[in-house]
This record gives sequence, structure tokens and C-alpha cells, in this order.
Amino acid sequence: MGLCFEVCLRFDELIVGAFQMTYVVPDHPPCLVKSDLDVRVLHLSSYNEKQNSVTIIVTEFCLSYDKCNTRASKSDFNKHGRWSRQHKSLGMPQL
Repeated sequence: MGLCFEVCLRFDELIVGAFQMTYVVPDHPPCLVKSDLDVRVLHLSSYNEKQNSVTIIVTEFCLSYDKCNTRASKSDFNKHGRWSRQHKSLGMPQL
């Protein structure tokens, strides 16, 4: 099972291939999460920075304007045909 598929199982509104995930570690640029290796880097980065949680940003790419327009409020919809939600920070297990 792929990482995106597992995330989609947890959130009914997400469709595999229609979103991307990034994480943010303080004082570092956002990093794209594409694979299990990226999750391991995320975990190591948060451990090195002594962070107990990491903000994961899920950005959904709309497959059509109508689909986007019906699923997002005007404040969430941007001119590029995308909308995003910031989910709660996910707790990271201690090593």
C-alpha cells in the first residue's frame, strides 16, 4: 500500500493523485512528502529539532472547476484552481 493510499483511507474527501503533502520544520523550507523515505526524513528532522509534532499541509489539486467550487468555500479557493486545508499537527512518536 502506498503512502497516499493510506492517507486517503483516513480522509474520505481525498483522492489518490489529486493532492500533495508537505511538512514544515521550523527554520527550514517546506518539504514535499512523496514516499516512505520522505516520512523517515520528516521523523528524523523533527527528532533532531526536538519537535514532538510536525505540521502536515495537504493541498488538493482540483480535477475540474465545478468539483472544486462545490467542495471549497470562496475563501479557500484560489485563482490557480486549487484549494488547501491545514490539518492539525500530527503527533510524532518519541524515539
